[in-house]
Amino acid sequence: MSDAGERGVEGLLSDLERLALKQKQALERIAQYLGEAEARRVVASIAEPRRLEHFGRKVYSQGDEDGILAELLARLGLGASDGVLIEFGVENGLQSNTHWLLRQGFRTVWLEFSDQHVKGIRRFFGDYLADGRLVVAHESVEVDTIDARLTALAAGRPVLMLSIDVDGNDYWLWERVTSIQPAIVVVEYNATFPPPVAIVQEHASEFRNAKTDYWGASLSALWKLAQRKGYTLVGCGITGVNAFFVRNDLVSPGRFPYACTPEALYHPLRRHLIADAYASAFAPNVGRYVSV
Repeated sequence: MSDAGERGVEGLLSDLERLALKQKQALERIAQYLGEAEARRVVASIAEPRRLEHFGRKVYSQGDEDGILAELLARLGLGASDGVLIEFGVENGLQSNTHWLLRQGFRTVWLEFSDQHVKGIRRFFGDYLADGRLVVAHESVEVDTIDARLTALAAGRPVLMLSIDVDGNDYWLWERVTSIQPAIVVVEYNATFPPPVAIVQEHASEFRNAKTDYWGASLSALWKLAQRKGYTLVGCGITGVNAFFVRNDLVSPGRFPYACTPEALYHPLRRHLIADAYASAFAPNVGRYVSV
């Protein structure tokens, strides 16, 4: 083939690549538009205006958790000076349930096992680690030791929130937490199994989710555990991922004036909304901002 012919083929391939990229971007915009519309429809279908779904929004969380947690803390009258937040399963922390609260002044403890993720935390959150606003425990969370470790990490401070996301032994870990009584507990539930099905995967110390529907606990199973531990289910995110529980002494009809049952609050899995309705316009990062 002549040089001119080769240049012609290269030009054609370049044009096709540009066209494919434009088509990909157009499909992503369509998916985002449809996801946002679906999220609005789901929330609009909930008649009770005090249900937590109406307050959901994303700043750094994967879905609507940032807004729900802000509303819960406000209803309970809890602020940054009232205690500490604890979360495990944060990966690099950028899209965790406590990132935005950390940025607002809440003292926070993260537990993370992955060497790679801990390096990311230290790179992104170095300032927060340096001044003590954030503590990172580089370790795995084990059923036999979790209670003692959380007690030590809380260091005598009230725990405002405990967030559990390990894609497996979440139920068994929460069951063993007895020495601290967080005001709020956030736990991932397996939405494959709607209420009233109450099932939990068998405990396995080396369990790693193989990206199947075998993991964790159903919402009704977590609700039964919560009842035994003195907690009330007060809501779920519309993505069908996280369930929110509040300690019974903080629950009243004035704060949660709706049916607090798995049947009433369950959402099926809508994980696609994380990528569509709650897509970030820019990659999350941490920098030094100045308040004005």
